[in-house]
Amino acid sequence: MKKKTRKKRRIKKKVKKIFSRIIILIMLCILGGFITYSYLTEDNNTPFKEKTNITNNYIKITKATNLLNEKGKKVGNIDKDIILSANKRNNKLYKISNTNYYVSIDDIDNNIKYKDSINKNYVDFGKEISTKDKYNLLSEDKIIEVNNSDKYKIKYQDNDYYYIDLGNIYFKIKKDEIKEEKDYNVKDKISDKISVINFSRIENECSLNECYTKENVKKVLDYIEKNNYYTVNINDFRNWNFGNVKLKEKAVLLITPNSNEVIESLNKDYNNMINVYTPESGFTYLYNNKTNCINTNLSSLNNYNIYNNNTLDDIKKMIDGEEVNTKFFEGETANSVAIVNYHFFYDLSKGQTNCKEEICEDVTRFREHLNYLRDNGYTTLTMNQFVKWIYGEIDVPAKSVLITIDDGAYGTGFHNNNNLIPILDEYKMHATLFLISGWWDINNYKSSYLEIQSHTYNMHNKGSCGDAQLICANYQEIYNDLKQSIDVIGDKNTFCYPFYRYDNEAISAIKDLGFKIAFAGGNVKATRSSNKYTVPRYPIYDSTSLDRFIKMVS
Repeated sequence: MKKKTRKKRRIKKKVKKIFSRIIILIMLCILGGFITYSYLTEDNNTPFKEKTNITNNYIKITKATNLLNEKGKKVGNIDKDIILSANKRNNKLYKISNTNYYVSIDDIDNNIKYKDSINKNYVDFGKEISTKDKYNLLSEDKIIEVNNSDKYKIKYQDNDYYYIDLGNIYFKIKKDEIKEEKDYNVKDKISDKISVINFSRIENECSLNECYTKENVKKVLDYIEKNNYYTVNINDFRNWNFGNVKLKEKAVLLITPNSNEVIESLNKDYNNMINVYTPESGFTYLYNNKTNCINTNLSSLNNYNIYNNNTLDDIKKMIDGEEVNTKFFEGETANSVAIVNYHFFYDLSKGQTNCKEEICEDVTRFREHLNYLRDNGYTTLTMNQFVKWIYGEIDVPAKSVLITIDDGAYGTGFHNNNNLIPILDEYKMHATLFLISGWWDINNYKSSYLEIQSHTYNMHNKGSCGDAQLICANYQEIYNDLKQSIDVIGDKNTFCYPFYRYDNEAISAIKDLGFKIAFAGGNVKATRSSNKYTVPRYPIYDSTSLDRFIKMVS
């Protein structure tokens, strides 16, 4: 009896052991199936969801082929020669990164090298898009046609496209192929302001005020690198300013208007941290020692101008967006400043003739004026420097001149003979153009040395009362016109009266809009006691001799 009991127990124990093994085997099969299914169908709901545990491999499509879903069914087409980030799923398929789509292993070359196109300074944009049932993924001139609605998180955008990241390769989708978009919260820290640091000149040794030595620039670049700041290029800055990209925090833009061997050497050693700015970049800078917030007018960007005596501590504050008032000279300070006022410029050597107005200036005579200023140690002030000086916030050199040009007509822009800007760029002298902003495109006047300020939007005419239009107009008409001018120019620092004519209503509108000063005529120097809304200037005529000019500025 005892033997039978022991035998039953052994049998029962063996059955239990076999049953346990079967259960374990079934569980392993289920788990394996689940893993395999997940492997083939991952990211089904959110194609863009990034996977940190998968290495991106690059493939090239060798012939026009089909785009497949996880079941191997055709859901679109892929152009020949398109490059993709993809991972092998089995002996038949490669899965395109960050999508639910596949390509046949027979239609690819998986032995290629590709440099990632992803900008590491861009952060999550915080916007998810839903496509229409048919849409295209575009990569340069190559297309993936998709016959299915999908969702993607975008990396950045422009006026026409959304850009997405498919495994470190940017693809774009036309905005008219989107049926829905929605915002979501992101935790990334972004740059909500960017300082533009302008090195007017970089040399091995400096004697001019607007110059910084190579060794001092290296200290700035080392500081940026060691303290987790980073530099952006002009295109990134433009896209950030328009709200098309979001940049990680601590961005800064370094610019210089002129390249040379010193700058080329610095950029070689520091991975192109300094951008060489040209008017073709489409920016105009105000030298006003302020940082830039998003949606700043590109024709009136804020800018820190670096001088010989700026310390590294000064530039650290600038990078962080602090206002820094720098004494940019040594020696005697000015009690008064001559403001000279030009209008139009013609060049006889180019076959141009006098524009038949007494305010037309021969460029030969204009060069004589600039030669005198250069050869006699004068500083041509930026508008910001002059405004701060007249308000007693900074000092300027005793030999200081403010050059102004009115209107924007004959010879002042790229569209009307372009006589002014090349001369300013050549002499590296600052000037301010008071533009009739409703008459000419502000983009015709891009220069590192020419600031743009307001000369009304459309009030440079004779009025119905027989006087200047500004005098004939009422307060509201003036206010509305100047508001339009501000919208175009993007700045309301200073204003200039057409025909030098003004009245109390004009002054009231100018003050109410927030202009700090306004210029008229007067043929005397400006002092700190001058009326801030009728600042005098010396009109320059075609008949103004060099001797007369010297008396004005002396």
